[in-house]
Amino acid sequence: MKTLACLFILLATVYADVYNPQSYTDRPCGDDLGNLWLDVIAVVDNSQGMTTDGLSSVAANIATVFSSGTRIGTNATEPRTTRVGLVTYNSVAKVNADLNTFQSINDVYNGVFNYLSAVTDATDSYLATGLQAANALFASQSFNSTRNHYKKVVIVYASEYKSYGELDPVKVADEMKGSGVYIVTVAYDQGGNGQLLKDLAGISTPGYSFSNTDDSDNVIGEIQGALLQGEFEPRNEGNMVLSFFFSSERASVNLTSSRLLAIQFPSF
Repeated sequence: MKTLACLFILLATVYADVYNPQSYTDRPCGDDLGNLWLDVIAVVDNSQGMTTDGLSSVAANIATVFSSGTRIGTNATEPRTTRVGLVTYNSVAKVNADLNTFQSINDVYNGVFNYLSAVTDATDSYLATGLQAANALFASQSFNSTRNHYKKVVIVYASEYKSYGELDPVKVADEMKGSGVYIVTVAYDQGGNGQLLKDLAGISTPGYSFSNTDDSDNVIGEIQGALLQGEFEPRNEGNMVLSFFFSSERASVNLTSSRLLAIQFPSF
C-alpha cells in the first residue's frame, strides 16, 4: 500500500510539471464556437456533377460555419484556435490550402470563394482521392505535432459516389474510422432514387447517414453543433469526418452520435 501511495505521489508530481492548465481550462462544452480546438479540412467535390451553383453553396456554407467567433489560424499565446484547410477533388485531388494557409476568418472567406468559384471540366468524382489527400495533410501537419491533441475534422461536400479498385472510399473510410474518425453523410442524390444515400451509408459511422430530403432546414447550425459535439468527444477517440452532400433545391444535415459526451482529460 505504501508503494502504491508513493507511485500516486510520483505521478502527481510528474503531471504537475507537464500539465498546462491554460490548455484545458475555460472550455465550456457544446456552446461556444469561439472555444473550438480543431484542425478541419474541407474536402469538396468540384466535378461537373456538383454544378457551379452547388459549389457556390458549399463555399457559402464553409464560410458561414466558421463565422460565429471561431478563432482561425494559430496563435502562440492563445491555444483556443481552429485551423481550416481546403482540398478539392474530382478524378484527382488537390490541396488548395493547407492547415497553415488561412490565418483569419477573412482568409477563409477569400480562399473558399476563390477556389470554389466554378466546377472543373472533370466528369469523374472519386471521393477516395479527397479523403486520401486530407489524411496525408493531417499526417504531415497535425499528427505528431504541437497540435496532435487537437481534434481533426474532415468536412466532405460531394455530389456522387464512385468506387474503383484503389479508389474505393470504403477502404479509406475504414482506415479513418479505425483511428476514431466519425463519418457523417448527407446525400445529394441527383438521381432521386436514394441509391447515393445507401452507398454513403457504407462509409459513414453507423447512424450518421442522411439525405437532403430531411426535414431540417438549419444546415449551418447543425454543422456547427456537430463541430461542438465532436470537439468535446474524448480525445483518445480520435477524429471526426463530416460529409455534407448538397441538393440543388435545399441542403440539410442531421447529426446524431452513437456515443455520449464524456469528461475530457488532458493527453500526456
